[in-house]
Amino acid sequence: METEGLVTRVRNSANRRVHQVGLTETGEALFRQLAGAARAHDRRLRAHLNDQEIDRLRALLDRLLGNVDPNADLESERLPHGQHGESASR
Repeated sequence: METEGLVTRVRNSANRRVHQVGLTETGEALFRQLAGAARAHDRRLRAHLNDQEIDRLRALLDRLLGNVDPNADLESERLPHGQHGESASR
């Protein structure tokens, strides 16, 4: 990603094993484009589901995740109802 000009990588002067990585303007633009595509795809997936069905699906997916990761903190990672990544931070 660095060679494509999407990110910059700077070695930490206090600990040379650590690198600080950040998006370039090109990387930021690509991120916004991909985030928009992901939100549009999410809207298509949920288009014919009502709120109750979405809540049921989320509960079932949480149970599946709990089967493979019993330490998953699902509540802290969940967006408020109606938010599907639009305002989530990167």
